[in-house]
Amino acid sequence: MLEEQAENSTEQIAQASDSEARKSLRKERSTWKQPLKQIFPRLAKYEQQKGCFGDRNSYSKTDPDATFMRMKEDHMKKGQLKSGYNVQMVTENQFFLLYSIHQRPTDTRCFIPHMERLGASSLPMPKTMVADLGYGSEENHLYAIGEEKEPRFSHSLWQLHV
Repeated sequence: MLEEQAENSTEQIAQASDSEARKSLRKERSTWKQPLKQIFPRLAKYEQQKGCFGDRNSYSKTDPDATFMRMKEDHMKKGQLKSGYNVQMVTENQFFLLYSIHQRPTDTRCFIPHMERLGASSLPMPKTMVADLGYGSEENHLYAIGEEKEPRFSHSLWQLHV
């Protein structure tokens, strides 16, 4: 429809004899052509970027699979957002049994997918799940109890229950 309007304006410009009329018709044509030149390409770019996001809040232009995460302070004492991955590992008796790589920046949101991956493997599920407070959420705690495991980490509402 916009292309048709732009073509009609071009034909009217060719038929107009007065220079003032052509000038006003060119201005009208530019209002029809502007979305074709600027808005639609930008909209396509935004849709492509939205597809890269997936269920994340950010992604790196140099590595679209990476997510921007707040890293620990470097030697210059700067805690910055950098693109990265969250690597989770299962150990037993100081041996690595399984690892998984996640786009989620926090350990809290990685626990359940990581444990489901362990359950899908041929490795036995542990009876006791030990993790630091970074994994502590009510959802993770209920997941561990629901799997009939003994969680050895506290969730953020722990003080309210005690």
